[in-house]
Amino acid sequence: MEKLKKWSNENQGVLALISLIVTFFLALFKAWTALIIFISLILFIAVVWLYNIVYRLIILRHRRFKIIKAEYGSGNTFVDITNQLNDLVIDNMLNVKLSNGILGYDPAPNVLKYVKIKYQLNKNFFNKKFIEGKMINLP
Repeated sequence: MEKLKKWSNENQGVLALISLIVTFFLALFKAWTALIIFISLILFIAVVWLYNIVYRLIILRHRRFKIIKAEYGSGNTFVDITNQLNDLVIDNMLNVKLSNGILGYDPAPNVLKYVKIKYQLNKNFFNKKFIEGKMINLP
């Protein structure tokens, strides 16, 4: 134990230098780690962005979505809103809140209304109903 204390006292400068070198390399390692994480994050964002572009260019172009018939109202009072909904289709998707605003007036005042939609996606036909005030998310 005495020899270790003596060696430690005699070589304090060397120990300080070793400590400084170790601290430097640890800081350098942390900086490289932060840089690698930052670059990984940038690459991840770029991949997501490119995927979004490819998805829109390839997948959505081949998907064919069209509203065949849409009737809005209640009871015996229904109004055709096919053209209005087709005008709201963006990138082969319809995302709109069902309200009288789509038609421009209330076809059945003071009554809860709904829409019956017949639509085509590629070669398949579907029927859906949505209640007034709810979001229409098709297909």
